[in-house]
Amino acid sequence: MQSLQLVRFALQMFRRKQRARLVDLYGERAEREEALLSVRAAYEARVSARRFRTLQQEAREGLVAEESLVRGTVEGNEVDARCVVGEQAAQALLLTRAEEAARSAEQTRMAAAACLPKSPSQQQQQQRKRGYCCEEEL
Repeated sequence: MQSLQLVRFALQMFRRKQRARLVDLYGERAEREEALLSVRAAYEARVSARRFRTLQQEAREGLVAEESLVRGTVEGNEVDARCVVGEQAAQALLLTRAEEAARSAEQTRMAAAACLPKSPSQQQQQQRKRGYCCEEEL
C-alpha cells in the first residue's frame, strides 16, 4: 500500500509540475502576445506618422502649386488688364487728337472761306440761310 501511496504521490507531483509548467507556458505566451501587440502598435504608429507626414508634404506642395498658379493667373490678369487699359487710353488719345485735328481743319477752312470774296449768288444763299430777304425776290 505504501508503494501505491508513493506512486499516487509521485503522480500528484507530476500533475502539479505539469500544471505549473502549463501556467508558465500560458504566462510566457501572454507576455509574447503583449509584446507582439505593443510592437505591432508601435509599427502602425510609425506607418501612420509616415503617411501623415507624406500627406502634409503633398498638401504643402499642392498649396504652393495652387498659390503659384493663382499668383500667375492674377499677375497675368493684371498684365492683361494693364495692356487693355493702355490700349484703351491710346485709342482715346488718338481719337481725341483726330477730333481736335478735324476741328482745327474745319476752323481753318471756315476762316479761309470767310476771307475769300463771295460771288453774288453765294451772298444771296447765305442771306436766305440767315433769314434776310432779298429785294429782288420779293
